[in-house]
Amino acid sequence: MNSASRISQHLNDRQVNELLAASGFAREIGLPLTAHLTVHWSLSNAGDDPNGRLFAKFRERFSKVLRRLGIVFAAVWVREKRSNGPNGAEHFHLAFHLPAEWRDRKSQANIVRAAEQILDRLAGCQDHRMVDLTLPGNGDIRYLLKGARHDVQRDLSIKRAWRGSQGSIQAKRAGFTQDLGPTARAKFRRSQTDHHANNLTGDIHV
Repeated sequence: MNSASRISQHLNDRQVNELLAASGFAREIGLPLTAHLTVHWSLSNAGDDPNGRLFAKFRERFSKVLRRLGIVFAAVWVREKRSNGPNGAEHFHLAFHLPAEWRDRKSQANIVRAAEQILDRLAGCQDHRMVDLTLPGNGDIRYLLKGARHDVQRDLSIKRAWRGSQGSIQAKRAGFTQDLGPTARAKFRRSQTDHHANNLTGDIHV
């Protein structure tokens, strides 16, 4: 079965571990995931995004907007579909870095407006409730992990009110930006090790 037709019922252990590693690394390098964007496709003219293609285009365009504003696009994301949601349509959660100077109300409104403009071009944003931006502040992404297995939900102390099936998702269910991925983390670890080794082998003056 190829990735385009793959169906998943929950986040698997690898995805959970990678999302946690990515968010932890974001904090380590000074890019904590302090903003949480939720978008409901049921409130667009498209009505749904069953294969994640609209979301992929959104991430690409949203990252460009942030870069133009001087904001590094460091993020993790999940796609979900609750059976009791509007028409059973998909929505997504995107936890991303938003610098302190962008967390006032006016700046938040500008970020939401930029997201709405992108979504309107992609799918027709017919309802302002389609986009929700909150600022958890502490970079805790456990809300995004509520689609894990029940035993993992308990291990992560995910609130009971959040727990439950997050629906059948086609293709990729979760992911992160490259600058938070395994390759970036390994490169950072090597640079740290090399820096430490260079300090140890430097000249000793007595």
